[in-house]
Order: sequence, then C-alpha cells, then structure tokens
Amino acid sequence: MQRRTPLRRKTPLRQRATGFSTQTQSSSRPCRPPPAKRQAPLRSRGLRPIPAAVRAAVVLRDGGCCVVCGRSAVHLHHAYHTRGAGGPDAPWNLACVCVEHHQAAHDSPEVKRRIQAILRARGIVPPEV
Repeated sequence: MQRRTPLRRKTPLRQRATGFSTQTQSSSRPCRPPPAKRQAPLRSRGLRPIPAAVRAAVVLRDGGCCVVCGRSAVHLHHAYHTRGAGGPDAPWNLACVCVEHHQAAHDSPEVKRRIQAILRARGIVPPEV
C-alpha cells in the first residue's frame, strides 16, 4: 500500500539544521534570526590591529568624521607611511576617512595627496618633514 500524503515532520527541516525557528511562536517572543557569519579577526588576515588608545585619539582629533567629506567615518587610513612599508600606527600617520575615500586613497594618488594636504593644513605632519 502506498501512502497518499507525505509524513509530517514535527520539526521543520530549516529549524533542525540551524536550531532557530523561522516562524513566529504563539508567545510574544519573536524568533531569533540564524547566526550571522563571523568575519575572521584582523590578525588571521595578516594585519595587526591599531591600538585602541591610538584609534580613540585619532577619532577624537578628527571628530569621528571623514577629513575629506565630513561624513561619519569608520576607517582609519595611514596617510603618510603605509602599513605595507612599515608605517607606524601613530596619530600623525592616521586620518579618519569614510569607506569611499578610504578605497579612493588606495586607488588614486590624488586622493592620498589631498588627505595629506588636509592633515598638513591642520598642523599634523610627520616628524621628519
């Protein structure tokens, strides 16, 4: 004899795989989304993190805004000496930039020179200059 209706599982397949329900429960508690993918820490990608005290000093100095456009900044850019060239994580070598200007600074020498000019105008120059 063949069954005409498929067997119903007590637990949906997605919930068994992730441990989270995709449907709302009858209680007032909302469902939790599946856990997000975790990004690898900086150290495992070969980069050393900027010390927290230096990061805080640069963000305070620049007001947490991009030095080029004034938007909220989440990146710090090595303005004078890059990390690849052994540049230090010193406040005089760092500037707050937005995501777009950080990428542009690596792609365009003109944007990099503009960031350096802005820092020089603010009196932030490398010790050897």
